Amino acid sequence: MGRLILFLSKKIKSSSLTEVVIATTILLTVFAISIFTLNNIMQSSLKNQTNQIDFLIAKHMYLYKNDKINIPFFSLGENVSITINKIKIKDIDWVEFVAKNRVTNKEVSKRILLKKNDKE
Repeated sequence: MGRLILFLSKKIKSSSLTEVVIATTILLTVFAISIFTLNNIMQSSLKNQTNQIDFLIAKHMYLYKNDKINIPFFSLGENVSITINKIKIKDIDWVEFVAKNRVTNKEVSKRILLKKNDKE
């Protein structure tokens, strides 16, 4: 019986229920903020991604340089529209390649000099 009284009289060190609830609330708040931040970063990186557009422009530039495409040219793909036109800036003839993603409204354009045999 003496041992039981000694065992019960010792103070057990533990956290109160209030401390546990506060710590859990703080932890959940930090996790929620980090999840929303990560979600925003992922969405903005997907919207700014232009790999598909850059590839299509490079492909059409290659086709133009190898006389496989005549200008003016227009192509309407699944998500991307491509326009190739001849433009003149300060007495210099250029070929402008414009690709636009219709889902994200992202547009990329590049210019190269007009080939000599197209200056007719």
